[in-house]
Amino acid sequence: MNPKVEEYINRKRKEVVDRQLRERIRILDDAGLCERKYVKEKTPETFWDAVKEKHYIPMPYEVTDEEFEEVKKYAVERTKAKPNAVASALHTIAILIYFLAFLVGSYISAKKLFGDISFFITLLYWGAGFVVGTIHLGFAEIIKLLQNLNNKD
Repeated sequence: MNPKVEEYINRKRKEVVDRQLRERIRILDDAGLCERKYVKEKTPETFWDAVKEKHYIPMPYEVTDEEFEEVKKYAVERTKAKPNAVASALHTIAILIYFLAFLVGSYISAKKLFGDISFFITLLYWGAGFVVGTIHLGFAEIIKLLQNLNNKD
């Protein structure tokens, strides 16, 4: 085998093992099965304690693979994140804005409330509804992403 290919494969295998070990430590830490050693600086092996606002290195208790699988079942149930209420509300408002802008614009066009310029006014309502609704959807998505980042830490 080519030495470059072998080096690449070995590096990727090590990354997978490191990622699995970090996930195992995170699950045990979330379950409260770790001691925490607080440190001053962030390193690749540190986690963030949001309550004490410090970085720490988790030192998990010794568990067998069978015990870990049992802990993992309960930890996964506990760590499922609830949807953010603000993001859900903004998403609902955005859909409502889309719907109402379409409805009002269509009504103006159908009833010719503004005479010859009714279709122009309709396009304005649709355009404004699209822009405002999209801004609301964007903010909802940003809040969801920030919530996911917060849940990871």
